[in-house]
Amino acid sequence: MSKTKSDVVSDARGTLTKFIELYQKPGVRNDPVIRAMLKGLLPTASSFETASMAVATLRNAGCLDSDKDSPTGEQKVLKEQPKPAQKKKENTTEKPKQNLRGFTRPIDVLLEDAVFRGEYPDKESHPLAVKLRALRKDPNRVVQVMRFKATYKDVTYPNGKKGRTFEGLEKSVDGKPILEPADPTPVKDMGDFDLLATESTATLDLIIEEMTTLIFSWANGNSYIIPEDPAKVWPSLKGTKTLALITGGDITRVSLLKSLLAENFFRVGPSPTLSFPDSEKYIELFKA
Repeated sequence: MSKTKSDVVSDARGTLTKFIELYQKPGVRNDPVIRAMLKGLLPTASSFETASMAVATLRNAGCLDSDKDSPTGEQKVLKEQPKPAQKKKENTTEKPKQNLRGFTRPIDVLLEDAVFRGEYPDKESHPLAVKLRALRKDPNRVVQVMRFKATYKDVTYPNGKKGRTFEGLEKSVDGKPILEPADPTPVKDMGDFDLLATESTATLDLIIEEMTTLIFSWANGNSYIIPEDPAKVWPSLKGTKTLALITGGDITRVSLLKSLLAENFFRVGPSPTLSFPDSEKYIELFKA
């Protein structure tokens, strides 16, 4: 009984399936003897050619590896498993440093010199800087201050900065200056010395002591060593005569303090018009 077309297709399919299963075994494809034996198992040459063409088609379609044995079922399952999600790299880039409000130049000089003397690793470690940062944490906080009653006038100084001077302090019958409340002032508009005078006289005393006894104390005697680049040590003094003196050598602490005073970089108290706790003990400083 002759086979029907469907039988032929079924036989061809079965033959092809057996062939592919054998062909995928490790070491089979590249062994000429095994290949010849497989060819002999096929009913006709045309069946072998058909199977060969089918395998080539599968290979070209990416179903079979042309160089390596095709993966077994277990390997294929593992290969098809999704790759674990890669862990995102943590952003190790440093955050930009916060821009801090600068100090007044007399305080800057004081802080820079304290670092040069080896008392603190940097300016921000100085108790004075720590206290000022704390007081200015909320820049919009309002401070209520008392001022001496007098006649005030606005002035513009040679360096372009504006300020106020006063004439004729008004005094009471017993000779004490009369006080009056000033306009409430935001912390951001308060000068460093004035802010400390109104809210931390202990820190103000620290400044005055350091200004009068410690700043440039390294210049006492002839044993001091000038740094290679003084402008890096005292950047707030760039372009000043004081820095030129330091750079030139042959200096004394007294000559440096006189230069600081002449350039308005030496200050030991708040505004003379300001009233604050224990302000009476600063009267002589005001006069100076």
